[in-house]
Amino acid sequence: MKKRLNITIDKDTLTKIKRYADEHDLSVSSIVEEHFEALLKPTQKQKNQSSLIALANSLPPTKITFPTEIDWKKNYQEAKRPNHEK
Repeated sequence: MKKRLNITIDKDTLTKIKRYADEHDLSVSSIVEEHFEALLKPTQKQKNQSSLIALANSLPPTKITFPTEIDWKKNYQEAKRPNHEK
């Protein structure tokens, strides 16, 4: 079902888009609708990177060995604390 949409645009832009539509045998409405559909369509990049976890899991293993005796979570929390709380 189609719905009516009223928009306000620059006079010169409207003149140009009407000329473009006429030259390409299109309606202004169809041009606007196609543009909106293109804006809402997920990009190929978005489709390929469905989640950050999937991306992280696809990375090769690190060649760096990290010390196991460090409490990384504690160090992170301390670093995030504002200076006046330290």
